[in-house]
Amino acid sequence: GIVRAAKKAGVPYMLPTLSSYTLEEMLAARAPGQELFAQLYVNPERSRTEDYVKKLEAAGVKALFVTVDAPQLGRREKDMRNKFT
Repeated sequence: GIVRAAKKAGVPYMLPTLSSYTLEEMLAARAPGQELFAQLYVNPERSRTEDYVKKLEAAGVKALFVTVDAPQLGRREKDMRNKFT
């Protein structure tokens, strides 16, 4: 997948906040020693954001990029199920 392709290309992979895969699935796909960054949409429910950031820290993610250009997310079915909307 794309996580391993980034490793093969020698570039860090940017973990998205909103993805077709869970954070755990993306972390499981990384190669040993692979450098990861993360993109963050701050959830209105701050405790969810805090939990997400703690998971990133525990996984050894090297950088966090906070996205501030989308004050309201789209109404995607998966996002609604995961309570991101």
